[in-house]
Amino acid sequence: KYNFDFLYGSLGGSGGTGIMNGSFEVDSDADGIPDSWTRNLYPGGSGGYETGSPLHGAKAYKFIHPGGAGNGGGYLTSDYAICSPLKALVIEFTHWATAGGMKNIVRLDYYDKDKVYLSNATLYTGASAVSWKFRRSAWPPTNARFYKVVLIGGYTDTDVSGTAYFDDI
Repeated sequence: KYNFDFLYGSLGGSGGTGIMNGSFEVDSDADGIPDSWTRNLYPGGSGGYETGSPLHGAKAYKFIHPGGAGNGGGYLTSDYAICSPLKALVIEFTHWATAGGMKNIVRLDYYDKDKVYLSNATLYTGASAVSWKFRRSAWPPTNARFYKVVLIGGYTDTDVSGTAYFDDI
């Protein structure tokens, strides 16, 4: 069973360079956090699976921003994926939110061969209640060899309550 979970979660990755479990379907330890991702919550925020109306597969991931100054939702960070400065990264994702004005971000963090953080590139910053399949690209820095995808739902600098959803990374 665990081999099938691993293979199912790795679908969508190409030759080991893609994002594992990008549709958040596999949570083999049942901790509420998708395998191959880490979750961090902002003050007052919460996050969890959306199984009632995901746009891809059986699950999406959501962050809830409760409103109030200094509060926020949270963010998911993928495991390391391989990149090269000779090839642009193309990231596709589905995102939607329940409230206009809620700040949601998709970002790439770059790392060198020793997995030391170098820089980041913001692929998306949105503040509208939309549902879209996005496709963005970015060129890694010259010495980047790894990257991580960071999905931020309900960033803390905006005081708007709502729910941000991500799926199909």
